[in-house]
Amino acid sequence: MKKFAAAALAAAIVFGMTSFTSVSAASETNAESGFVATNGNYFVLDGKPFYFQGANNYYLNYAPNYMIDDVLNDAAAMNLKVLRCWAFIDGKESAGCVMQPSLGVYDESGFERLDYTISEAAKRGIKLILPLVNNWDDFGGMNQYVSWAGASNHDDFYTNEICKTGYKNYIKHVLNRVNTYTGIAYKDDPTIMAWELGNEPRCQSDPTGDTLVNWADEMSTYIKSIDSKHLVTVGDEGFFNRGGSDYCYNGGSGVDWDRLIALPNIDFETMHLYPDLWGKSIDWCIQYINDHIDKAKEVGKPVILEEYGTHSNKIENYTKFNDAVYKNSELGEGAAGSMFWLLTGIGWDNSQPYPDYDGFDVKYPSDVASLITEYETKMEEKNGGSTPQNNSSLNPTTAYFDINDPQDISVEITYNGNALNGIYNGSTALVDGIDYTVSGDTVTILKDYLSKQDEGTLRLRFDFSAGSDPVLAIEISDTTPSPVPEGNIKVEMYNANTMAVTNSIMPRFRITNTGSSAISLSQLKIRYYFTEDGTQNQNFWCDWSTVGSSNVTGSFIKLDTVKDDADTCLEIGFTSSAGTLAPGASIEVQARFAKEDWSNYNQENDFSFSNANSGYSDYTKVAAYLGDSLIWGSEP
Repeated sequence: MKKFAAAALAAAIVFGMTSFTSVSAASETNAESGFVATNGNYFVLDGKPFYFQGANNYYLNYAPNYMIDDVLNDAAAMNLKVLRCWAFIDGKESAGCVMQPSLGVYDESGFERLDYTISEAAKRGIKLILPLVNNWDDFGGMNQYVSWAGASNHDDFYTNEICKTGYKNYIKHVLNRVNTYTGIAYKDDPTIMAWELGNEPRCQSDPTGDTLVNWADEMSTYIKSIDSKHLVTVGDEGFFNRGGSDYCYNGGSGVDWDRLIALPNIDFETMHLYPDLWGKSIDWCIQYINDHIDKAKEVGKPVILEEYGTHSNKIENYTKFNDAVYKNSELGEGAAGSMFWLLTGIGWDNSQPYPDYDGFDVKYPSDVASLITEYETKMEEKNGGSTPQNNSSLNPTTAYFDINDPQDISVEITYNGNALNGIYNGSTALVDGIDYTVSGDTVTILKDYLSKQDEGTLRLRFDFSAGSDPVLAIEISDTTPSPVPEGNIKVEMYNANTMAVTNSIMPRFRITNTGSSAISLSQLKIRYYFTEDGTQNQNFWCDWSTVGSSNVTGSFIKLDTVKDDADTCLEIGFTSSAGTLAPGASIEVQARFAKEDWSNYNQENDFSFSNANSGYSDYTKVAAYLGDSLIWGSEP
């Protein structure tokens, strides 16, 4: 899926245990102990079938420890067996991290983060699928290689010798890297399930599919020449080249899935599924899944539903998707795994949840997360004897706390034979008797502890001696009336992209405190008004800011009253970590936003758009608020 920021399942019928015969190692691919291998059209791990449920996350190679830990802990609590995360940041930094800032130059900032993720995933028994480049421009992508090589268009990535050599050099560096936390080379680490040639590669200039097939053959063979222990897959969306008018079946994307899965050094293949974005029905999706399962069975290789998501009716839709994946309890039937887009946890401020940028986000705990776990139980039964852990549980799993009216919060525990080892806020243990108390089956989180926490969602992980670790999500707010803030602000602005019709809007702001008192930036909001020109979801990026990009937030708000020149506003805010703006001081924010499908805006009918300046100047057609008070500019 094309995404910067950038989704799962349903009620299960419990089947009886499936008997199976241990697979002969001679029939397996990559049968070394601890490494995931293949046997026909399913995976094996240490001689047993390995059907799985998994998830995707794109920020595990540049996020801080607490965000990585939170996602991994949630995945473990859901009993997920596989996560897919990026192994690339090419060109420009993300949150201060980059892996390849220029062609052939490799930076520790991003690689150290990936080291940490791999080491922590291993502790939780989670396998990783690692794509090595992005088809899309997020985090650099193929176009970054094309730019480095001085080539002319995206599809040159597959044939330009500078691009191919640079990509191979990157592969070699990644595979031979020694993890700074474990001392294990990536190519020798069984935590890694598979290398993926790219995220959703397409080559639309060649609808025959030859270019992409030849590239995948060359690059998969190159990986195997360095690393014979790991599986290799393409990472594509599963588009066929079978003719007809359907883009997903007629080769228009330059992908020929039937030939890709047949390549000798491609061990398994993938499919992605986004009916909302593709304009497809759920019935069409089920047929799409079945067509891939049938071909994979014919070729004798596994296929997984590697990404999927819908914006609505998730329970109903994901039930149908995963029923098609599971099919029945027999080995060799159905697909070999299913991985939803997108599992996220705590956000950058270590308080609020990570924003749902694309509408596919799944959080734990939630009804959707519980249903995914139910499907993992079915997969484990299909694996032929995996005994589900006796998991402990909490009731309730969510609660509310008001700092203005503090009350203790109590939950009931069903132990299921396990012992409670402790309670954790991230990696920090709560203190028994000070932060919480335990009396039989009741755990009470004390109000004195809760009153010290920041507003937002507090996620407390209950660490049990066995099974998964359930999470209590407490929504913390403060209804104490806030004093009316005072302050004087001047906003200067210009548009970095002045094209009338464009797929990216790029307002640049310089904000100056013209008063005599410091202003808390977390109370400041800047609103840029525009016409959405469509109904697609939108993504926000802060490309750079004086206070750090990760401390700048962006959200889209529909106006109550639609005007000819505005129906939506981008509201830019700041986290508490942004600090204060001293009298006379200024900060800059370089913002950018675009639609999820990258369709165009018409900027000429936008209230806040200006093409008059190429640099900062006072601008009153944006609005600045301190608290709820308008202190600069105007609304439409």
